[in-house]
Amino acid sequence: MKTSILAFLLMPLAVYAGADVPPDLPLPVASFGAAVTEAGNVYFYGGHSGTRHKYSREEVHGDFFHWQPGLEKWEKLQADEPAQGASLIATDKGVLRIGGMAARNAKGEKQDLWSSDTVSRYEPSDKKWQALPKMPDRRSSHDSVLVGHVLYVIGGWALGGDNQKANEAKWHDTYLTLDLSKADSTWQSHPQPFERRALAVQAAGKKVYAIGGMNEDHELTPVVSVLDTTTGQWSEGPPLPQDKLGGFGFAAVSHEGRLFASGAAGMLLELRNNEWVSVVKLKHPRFFHRLVPGGAGRLFAIGGESRDGKKAAPESIVLPSADSPVLPDENVTGSEPEHLQGKSVQKK
Repeated sequence: MKTSILAFLLMPLAVYAGADVPPDLPLPVASFGAAVTEAGNVYFYGGHSGTRHKYSREEVHGDFFHWQPGLEKWEKLQADEPAQGASLIATDKGVLRIGGMAARNAKGEKQDLWSSDTVSRYEPSDKKWQALPKMPDRRSSHDSVLVGHVLYVIGGWALGGDNQKANEAKWHDTYLTLDLSKADSTWQSHPQPFERRALAVQAAGKKVYAIGGMNEDHELTPVVSVLDTTTGQWSEGPPLPQDKLGGFGFAAVSHEGRLFASGAAGMLLELRNNEWVSVVKLKHPRFFHRLVPGGAGRLFAIGGESRDGKKAAPESIVLPSADSPVLPDENVTGSEPEHLQGKSVQKK
């Protein structure tokens, strides 16, 4: 009898705890945009639901969803143009969406892939997307971050239009900024001392970190480049731990004054004392996912897929203290997936 009473008393707590973790995505995707507001509202947009390297109108999406603690399922919001790898950023005025790639071909047809120059803001008050100034060039496989009122768009390439000849792409050697505090603001282009895509971009204070990716020689790289936004100067930061996939398809997030990143190896890395160290092992290793704040002392890993191509469910990550012992480096383990061995990759 005591056991039954105890189970009954614990039941509401279990239900509540479950509602504090995002449920399975209504559309399992990799390479998409995600963001969370200070109030804990989580948004995700677009992505690719098909098999790697096979892109079509049917499998590159423009769906937009919202979830917040207490909801049992994701709420579908106003969809917009299809976009794989779009950046999503939550601001005090709405949710920004930047760039991405769409497929114009039907499933089974020759691929016709186009990067986007679109920048839009979703207004929660009227639940509609509002157009912002278009980027001066098409961008996908990039990433973006907001520092103060200034939006930074870094890395990536351009597919489609005059830039696409025999499936070639234009790799960007500039980054873009847009001051959102000015109504008449226009995009500014700045030299970027590297050409990389499928990277993660995140800010810590006034510094922007461009983390990993693939370089113009189609080599996966653990390189981390750091932009001082007060001076406009770039420097080399601490590289990621060596892994078969380098920093390809990483996600990064700044939370509670700490900078984190993770990739296919399944280790959550933290930048401590100018070095990336392993602090948590994810239950579901993934890449081409997103990391977002999940409240005090917690992150959410959303979407993405494992090395073998399986889409991953959302995961809650409890963060250790900033001075906790680091985990043994396991990033060097695991084999490189067959689809990456000596091949160019178009994910994200």
